Amino acid sequence: MGATRRWVSLYGRLIYLHMRSQFEFPWDFWIGILGSCLKQATGLIFLGAVFAHIPAISGWNRWQVAFLFAMILIPQGVADIAAAGPWTLRTLVSQGTFDRILLSPAPPLFMVLAKISNFHQGAATSLLGIVLIVASSVHLHLVWNAARMAYLASTLLCGVLMVLAINLAANSYVFWEPTPTSAVPFFVNNLAEIAKFPMDAYGRVAQLAMTYVVPFAAVSYYPGRVLLQKSPLDVGAIVFTPLAALGAGLAAYTIWSLGLRRYQSAGH
Repeated sequence: MGATRRWVSLYGRLIYLHMRSQFEFPWDFWIGILGSCLKQATGLIFLGAVFAHIPAISGWNRWQVAFLFAMILIPQGVADIAAAGPWTLRTLVSQGTFDRILLSPAPPLFMVLAKISNFHQGAATSLLGIVLIVASSVHLHLVWNAARMAYLASTLLCGVLMVLAINLAANSYVFWEPTPTSAVPFFVNNLAEIAKFPMDAYGRVAQLAMTYVVPFAAVSYYPGRVLLQKSPLDVGAIVFTPLAALGAGLAAYTIWSLGLRRYQSAGH
């Protein structure tokens, strides 16, 4: 336990240093926050445009879909703040600087996860998600008791782990294709946009893919059904998202480990 506590403390300090460095230039910091807010606002503009023409999507109204948006945005934002390092993997491998991480006394995965903190984007994304949950709760007259709040908190925590696992798995593709650029990580990450809408609106193949292959729906749609009282809060609902996050984490770690064995120095 003592060693684990030390690693967690060290990780927290590294992320804190990354965040503090972004506060050194206030104008740049706030412009970055504004830019990230505008980027996320485009999704809301699209949502408004859709509901300007139709009253509901497969039985889900405007504020119910906004709630699903929030269930994706908050985990994405926290993951950007706390563990954006996997997005640096391609640069590290293609430029040969990944060798330094392998020579570090800390585990390579630890060093990669703590490599950067994308605080600008993460803070804006998380804040927007929180605002959407509050606004949706008000418009839908949701009643939050202790059980529902605990379920929301555990779902969002599992969502952070899920997003982190998916990002790590997608970016580990660099070990098989060590080129300076690749569309694969961005394609996988953008699949989260599908999970911002109810799975009822998609075909069976998309539903299965978003539930079991790239399980973003386990963070938004299925917990959203429970919190919006479309499904009961039973044992199955409680354990589904944690099990999905555990499965995604194990799959990501396996892909990472296999990729690490394939790594060959670029020789720089």
